[in-house]
Amino acid sequence: MPTNPNEAPKSEVAAPSRRVVLGVLAAVPALAACSSSAQSPDLFADAAGDDASEAGDDAAPSACPSSKNVGPSSQFSVGTFKRFGSVIVGRDDGGLYAFSSICTHAGCAVTLRSAGASYCPCHGATYDANGNVTRGPASIPLANLLTVVCEGSVFVDETQTVPEGTRVQG
Repeated sequence: MPTNPNEAPKSEVAAPSRRVVLGVLAAVPALAACSSSAQSPDLFADAAGDDASEAGDDAAPSACPSSKNVGPSSQFSVGTFKRFGSVIVGRDDGGLYAFSSICTHAGCAVTLRSAGASYCPCHGATYDANGNVTRGPASIPLANLLTVVCEGSVFVDETQTVPEGTRVQG
């Protein structure tokens, strides 16, 4: 019971954590930005009538996320893995995905090996093509990261983790 009669009673419902709120707020614009542009008129078409929003044309401002652009999705055929700084991007039969290239044991940069496997040169930890530990001393898998395909390009948000197995088509 409140000690001040003018004070409203406190709610028993716990507020969501700051991490949850920020995660939802960060993911919504990224997903909304990649919605179909066929539902809205193209305000950036040039006088000749060409559609400036087609993939490959840099004349129009992009509605894509401001996260790391790792290039066109066409460069990733099934079984392809590429490292872009602190990110490894791959494609399997399920689609495109990304995970951190920073070892969870001591924070060293892992080296990409064949078939998406990676190796930490600092202490010898190894990871499979999904970022799972296959040999210690690391015991925590590499973080799976939010991956979005927008206007034909692959974007990876290094600040947003997603569940293992999350894939995107593109």
